Amino acid sequence: VDTAHGHSSSVLQTVREMKRTWGIDVIAGNVATADATNALIEVGADAIKMVLVFGQRELDLYAYNLETVAAAIQEAHRLGMPVMLETVLWGITSTKEEMASVEVLRHMMRIAVELGADILKAPLVGTDDEFAEVVRWSPVPVTVLGGQTRPEFDSVVEGARRSANLGARGIVFG
Repeated sequence: VDTAHGHSSSVLQTVREMKRTWGIDVIAGNVATADATNALIEVGADAIKMVLVFGQRELDLYAYNLETVAAAIQEAHRLGMPVMLETVLWGITSTKEEMASVEVLRHMMRIAVELGADILKAPLVGTDDEFAEVVRWSPVPVTVLGGQTRPEFDSVVEGARRSANLGARGIVFG
């Protein structure tokens, strides 16, 4: 359950109902605080999701995001909760070339792992060989963000198939 506000009542209710109805593992977020993490634990989430934002013009904002994510990961781990971390290149300083760069993705993923991410959510960029190498390099499972530009079901299935063939452990929508 991947939304902008993982601590909202609708997300908490959705996680609770998914666990009660289907008994499946659920990763939920986005969260950035201990309170939000605790709320998701209380409704049965199996892991939480956070976002680490790169490309900010103001370094103070980037530093704040790093500190917040690092502290939230530490708290989640203290509570026994694994963390999926999505590294994103948002912001006015991000160029289209950087957003499509395997090298930039590799650096963002390395920072995420160093902060303690247990699972990564990443865009499918570069050639198949380049992306497969990034996945092989990662010491934690990599999932691929999917669906943002795939309005038709067949293209979603093809994206999932391609991601799996390149070594990704799953595709995440939201």
